[in-house]
Amino acid sequence: MTPEESLHRIPEFSEAVIVRQLSVGPVSDGFLVELAGSRYVLRLDRPIATTLGLDRDAEATIAAAMGEQGIGPRLKFADPGAGVLLTGYLPGRSWSVSDISRPENLRRLAGLLKRLHGTQAVGKPFALRSSLTHYVGLVGTAEAQQMAGEADILLRRLSADESRLCLCHNDLTSANILDSQSLHLIDWEYAGIGDPYFDLATVIQHHGLNEEQAEALLTAYQGPVSDEDRHHLARYGRLYDRVLALWLLALACSTDLDSEQTEQLATVRSRIAQGPLL
Repeated sequence: MTPEESLHRIPEFSEAVIVRQLSVGPVSDGFLVELAGSRYVLRLDRPIATTLGLDRDAEATIAAAMGEQGIGPRLKFADPGAGVLLTGYLPGRSWSVSDISRPENLRRLAGLLKRLHGTQAVGKPFALRSSLTHYVGLVGTAEAQQMAGEADILLRRLSADESRLCLCHNDLTSANILDSQSLHLIDWEYAGIGDPYFDLATVIQHHGLNEEQAEALLTAYQGPVSDEDRHHLARYGRLYDRVLALWLLALACSTDLDSEQTEQLATVRSRIAQGPLL
């Protein structure tokens, strides 16, 4: 089915037009849509979304709630079974790695995360163990099994106090942070109830922030930082490295990694090999 055919199957959008393609991703493609002077974003899944086990029903529930809160774009339509999602269009641009490293942006992001983590906890628990088991099944190598085993050790040590649990985005890469004067988050496909430090660790590890930048983010997020806080965050960073590596390895089973993803996999493998586990 073409993007136009998918769009015109949406109620009230038979007259809408696709202006241009916004993104080409390994899991889905995005299109800018216009109807009666208003703009929207249409996201269409590729088959690999099913292979990776993404829960589009849970995502739609969370995306709707976050749109109401003004943290993400408003949800207009979702057909999880068909891999179709339509949201309002927010003008602006996604951040780059260099944007995240700027001190003022670390403070802005910390403010947005405090707001997110303080919202009513909708959705399901973040089922990280089952996702890792799924990735290992796809990859089927000794390396993948070792990474998953190490991730499980970390998860056992990081069993969160229930008082800490909140709604987390769980995929806070620069591409999912939209700057349109105020900040918004997009792509809620991994969102769920979990420990907020996983979100902070994702920002730090995924973008290679140094110790000073990590400290600045954590301080802006919560105020005074203890050694226990730093240790807890570091463990979540080691967990994220293994999650990212397994996700990239699983992705490579269905499609060729691009140059950025190949470099990222090499970097995270090196961190895992050189760093401590606990």
